[in-house]
Amino acid sequence: MKVTGYQIIQVSVPLSKPLITAIHRTEAVGCVLLSIETDAGLCGEGYVFALNQQRLAAFTSMIDSLMPLIVGQNPLYIEKHWQAMWQDVNPAGLKGVTVSAMSAIDTALWDIVGKRAGLPLYQLFGASRDEVKTYASSGLWLSQSIDELIAEAHEFVAQGFRAVKLRLGKDDIREDVARVKALREALGSL
Repeated sequence: MKVTGYQIIQVSVPLSKPLITAIHRTEAVGCVLLSIETDAGLCGEGYVFALNQQRLAAFTSMIDSLMPLIVGQNPLYIEKHWQAMWQDVNPAGLKGVTVSAMSAIDTALWDIVGKRAGLPLYQLFGASRDEVKTYASSGLWLSQSIDELIAEAHEFVAQGFRAVKLRLGKDDIREDVARVKALREALGSL
């Protein structure tokens, strides 16, 4: 089996209301979606997530710069590909955009392995359980009022979550304390 090509799609979704944390303000959510194609008809999917559209071009360029190392090669030799990419990006640095791009490629290659085996990756890697505890971490932003926090937290509980992540970092710590207190009172013990 050989990698015959790839496709990259940039996706940016503007938010109707910015997401605000103590250190970030997010106006749009973006992803670079990667599909790696093989001559066996298998296609592996990976992505790079960005909290804004301005970095999508950088991620796309880095993936494009690395894919010549992969096209024409056997996608199953993942460690070989990782080492080749690692060596290739070494002069540029082994953090941030470089490693994020490598991770998208790595994930897409592992997706091919899982599809070829007919197994989800967690089973392919040696599963030990079918369920894991999770928490809702995609909301409860600093920009929300206490009433909005409580309503959203109740939505998370209705979806089956038994824990949530609340963003803190108001200028006045008393506001953070009030937000935590209100949410704990509204949710009780999950």
